[in-house]
Amino acid sequence: MTFLGRQELIPYGKKRIYARRLSGTRIYVGVHQKGLFQPYWSEKDEQAQTPGQRQKKRWRLEERKFRRFEAGVASTSRGERLAILRAAQKNLPILERALELFENEFREDIISKEFFRLERMPSAIQQELLRHGFMFIKARKQGIRETVVQIYFLLKGIGGTVNVGAFLARATAVTDRLRERLNSIYAWCRKYTDESQTLEAIQRQFDETFKRLEQQLALWKQHEVFHRDRTSDLQQKILQDKMAIVARRLTPFIELQPFAGWAWFTLNDLDQAREAIRKGDYLLAQAVLERIRVSLEIKKKQRKLDDLLWRIEADKALKRWNGDFYLHTITVLSGLFEELAAKEQKAAFKKPICWEVLKYLQKAEALLPEKNFRRLKEPLKKAYLLL
Repeated sequence: MTFLGRQELIPYGKKRIYARRLSGTRIYVGVHQKGLFQPYWSEKDEQAQTPGQRQKKRWRLEERKFRRFEAGVASTSRGERLAILRAAQKNLPILERALELFENEFREDIISKEFFRLERMPSAIQQELLRHGFMFIKARKQGIRETVVQIYFLLKGIGGTVNVGAFLARATAVTDRLRERLNSIYAWCRKYTDESQTLEAIQRQFDETFKRLEQQLALWKQHEVFHRDRTSDLQQKILQDKMAIVARRLTPFIELQPFAGWAWFTLNDLDQAREAIRKGDYLLAQAVLERIRVSLEIKKKQRKLDDLLWRIEADKALKRWNGDFYLHTITVLSGLFEELAAKEQKAAFKKPICWEVLKYLQKAEALLPEKNFRRLKEPLKKAYLLL
């Protein structure tokens, strides 16, 4: 099982870093700088080219810019799903409605009544277009058959801050530019959907590895080497081999966040348990396996935190506050981590984290009355990164 390609140098900030490409995606995994790196193109480069030039452009790796997702697989997938949700809820409906207006309602009037200049366009039409996210100023070029104006699409909405990088092309036929913008959004939505599905497949693979490890730990706990005064060398060897097989399944996750830290510590604990069995120190082996079991139980809660973060971000995009759901989920998680903190202490963890996670959950609960999505997410993200 392998997820990563060969090592490459990619530009990040003002330097170049080593990374490996994640199979089936445009995403890279940092080698020394942990996290996932997703490519994007700068607004400055986009503005310097015509739509036709951008369509023909073949980007080289060194021309790309990358954004970093420190939390790894789940965070990147969450970000891509959120971008798709925002496009579906906001950008696409506005653009599709605007294209419909031009093609079916305004096109004939604009051409037949020669509304080729801004001053000739009736205020009713201007107001309707403004309502759908457009503003007009006089263009430099003449001769466009639909309207000779510069067309700016306001992604931020009327009265908001204009996103310069989202301006539509100057003096371009309205319907052509709208179709180009729609096709562009459809294209990156498809890419994000494919990548998000790949990341979700990796997460499911890890969930399956969790499940198998949980089953193996339950079986190992009942193994005869821990319940008989004497046991054969063959039985010891069989148990050690089973642990080695589980270790091989975990190895690919060492390079992927948010699994890397947990996988690394678990592999070390498995090595320690195997060595203890080889030396006949079965009490130590049992203690180490119990520590793995508790750490697995803790790690599984990260998935629940990821689901909560996705719900909060999606609700923010949809402009709805679901305080009762957030409170219920945080309360349930707090109770689980209180129980896990006691198990963590009993298992003698070198770096206990449950109490720290619990503090962040309590802080998030205290912030709920503010109804501020950004402030609510901050402690939850910190708790997620701890796990």
